[in-house]
Amino acid sequence: MEWRHGEGESEMANHMCDRCGGALVSITLRVSTGPRTMHSCSTCDHRVWEAEGDSTDLEGVLDELSQTVLPRQNSRAR
Repeated sequence: MEWRHGEGESEMANHMCDRCGGALVSITLRVSTGPRTMHSCSTCDHRVWEAEGDSTDLEGVLDELSQTVLPRQNSRAR
């Protein structure tokens, strides 16, 4: 899936699905190897993952997440 901007929209504007033209929601996760972004269509639910601008698959993202060490937070500290 590629995303495209509507006419006259800035780069930060809503992105559109190339399958149906619906609005895309983007969520970025930080893994040890860099950011991974999921683009999901609000209309047709088509999803695609990106790794540093290139397409990647969910399996690869899940593998990277399983290898990412996150800092522990003290749940008692407020």
